[in-house]
Amino acid sequence: MNPDRNGNKSKRPKISNGVKVLGIAGSPRIGGNSEVLLDSALAGAESAGAKTEKIVLSKLKITPCDSDSACRKNGRCYIKDDMQLIYKKLAAADAIIISSPVYFGSVTAQLKAMIDRCQVFWVENFIFKKKPSKKQKGLFLCVSSHDNKSYFKNSHLIIDLLFKVMRVKFIGSVYAANLELKGDILLRKALLKKTFNKGKQLIINR
Repeated sequence: MNPDRNGNKSKRPKISNGVKVLGIAGSPRIGGNSEVLLDSALAGAESAGAKTEKIVLSKLKITPCDSDSACRKNGRCYIKDDMQLIYKKLAAADAIIISSPVYFGSVTAQLKAMIDRCQVFWVENFIFKKKPSKKQKGLFLCVSSHDNKSYFKNSHLIIDLLFKVMRVKFIGSVYAANLELKGDILLRKALLKKTFNKGKQLIINR
């Protein structure tokens, strides 16, 4: 412990090594504003000793859920595509950070397709009554070209439901309004710093 200005001893923030953080970029625009925001949060997590990995959904093949309900039999999705790898990464992560721009008042089609395929987690947790193997945390980053709060609320509700299904503790969101052109986020230094700190706080004192 280090003494503060008054001579009192204060605890240093605990830095967690080996914590796995999975970042999921939901935008179809590579390197867009929401992905830059995600990179900032991941950098914050890394500064606290976390091991980070980013998945860009637009680069992957994710077939929409077909409501076959086969997952109810064994808790696994029968569709063989890149979701099989995502399932493993989601389960292995200690923290999950999801980013998305607002499209028609909601998250992107790429992200929604992934979320719909997470029905397997609902089956595992609420039908097969699987006990959580770890305590996971979640953070949501959302960008919009408008400042309509209902758009952010709609997107938040979808992510909140996903985290509830996965039994991930939703620790908060960062909303970034009035960002239209690619690269606009780079002019919002305070917002990037806020997101960096959110990523850092996701790891400290777990």
